[in-house]
Amino acid sequence: MHAEHVRPEGFSDPERAFQAAISALGADYCGLQEVDYFHPRTKSINQAGFAADSGSYPYWAFAPAFTVKGEKQVNISRRSPHVQTNAHNSINPAYGIAILSKVPVAQWLHKKLPTALWGGYLTFPINGKPTRFYAKDHSRVALAARFDDFILINTHLSFVPFFARVQLRTLISWAKKLEKRYKIPVVLIGDLNLSRIPGPWKSVFSGFTFPVWAPERQIDFILSRSGQCEAAVIEGFETSDHAALIAEISL
Repeated sequence: MHAEHVRPEGFSDPERAFQAAISALGADYCGLQEVDYFHPRTKSINQAGFAADSGSYPYWAFAPAFTVKGEKQVNISRRSPHVQTNAHNSINPAYGIAILSKVPVAQWLHKKLPTALWGGYLTFPINGKPTRFYAKDHSRVALAARFDDFILINTHLSFVPFFARVQLRTLISWAKKLEKRYKIPVVLIGDLNLSRIPGPWKSVFSGFTFPVWAPERQIDFILSRSGQCEAAVIEGFETSDHAALIAEISL
């Protein structure tokens, strides 16, 4: 997802476009980044719950990267990333990531990642024209769903490359600890804002994912270090500025 509509030509009805796309997805599990949760800029909709309802996912969780207080963004602390789920949720405006599942979730887990100390330059289409501007980064988080036979971790790393690499190291360390604790494999998914991923987890897909209207690099990944995998870009899933990936993994 994207909290705001950045595709050059936009959408006449973005909510209906996303609803149609995710209802046709057909996946058992779904990871979403750039999700608004009762955020005023997107009509105060619970986008995680909306996505879950659209795709018939009875189980979902949302982990805030920052909360919204009036017109201010408030970074989360190690004590404050309160995960909202289908079973326990409240109206606290925020922005972050989500996992949807058609399979019962044994446990939801989350991990605050190191926050970038400086920002960087971004380019987005504004009024149909590429516009470059400096942006501060916000706090980042990882969300995990533990199932009986594997753990799914979703994240969205910093757009500042140095801090994205720092966050990835933290994420990999956490994933290894979860594998050791629960003795089941971990699959990592998300917008990593990196093109090269070192370490034991390998990408199950090779191809460009961003921007969706003219892909020129891969920054979105499904990573696994065990099992057989088949993965592809979902054609026509263009309700975001990133291509959507789908994979079948036999663990």
